[in-house]
Amino acid sequence: MHVTPEAHPLIVICGYGPGVSHAVAQQWAQSGYRLALVARNSEKLDKAVEQFTAEGIEAHAYSANLADPEAVTRSIVRVEVDLGAISTLHWNAFTYATCNLLEATTVELQSLLDITLHGLLAGVRAALSGLCVQKGEVLVTGGGFGFFDDEVDAFVARIGAMGGAAAKAALHKAVGVLHQKLAADDVYVGEVVINSMVKNTSFEDNASTLLPETVAAMFWDLHIGRKAVSITTI
Repeated sequence: MHVTPEAHPLIVICGYGPGVSHAVAQQWAQSGYRLALVARNSEKLDKAVEQFTAEGIEAHAYSANLADPEAVTRSIVRVEVDLGAISTLHWNAFTYATCNLLEATTVELQSLLDITLHGLLAGVRAALSGLCVQKGEVLVTGGGFGFFDDEVDAFVARIGAMGGAAAKAALHKAVGVLHQKLAADDVYVGEVVINSMVKNTSFEDNASTLLPETVAAMFWDLHIGRKAVSITTI
């Protein structure tokens, strides 16, 4: 696909779904961004593209297993060949797996890190040259289980979610060091840490009050300010 210099900026959402990432897509589309949606389920992606297209929003679907860093790299390369340089890379990939660190296999722990951390790094590496040209940004959806806090750690240990928490902690640290490393290239890196259940998602429960649109607005604040490394939902 030939992309003219006047083409609107492009956001790539890795881990697209009906919750936070859909709200982020809508938020960016309202400001004229084109959408590239990356996830594993091609049927759901196609339906999302149809919905956005019906709303007059340019959107494109790319099916990929985000737990495979090499697949992430291939997807980013395909997006750039089709649509041009990426202005915003949103990493929203997640897994339901949590793992007891004392029982999990090396393969299980590797899988957690692949989808939480290694996939992000693969995506950033693949998109970096374009992000530098665009003076773009990497925005990450983090999780409160990754906080270094005694009460959080006690809860995580009690429910057996230690592996997932450790992976989120690694993600949180990666955001911080990437923020510092890429600042010299005018590429911004920041995260919104979700510290409660989000409505209209797979994790919703009866106590959920946090709206996806609220999280998307927090990401937009990061996008506008380009200073904060990490902000946390209430």
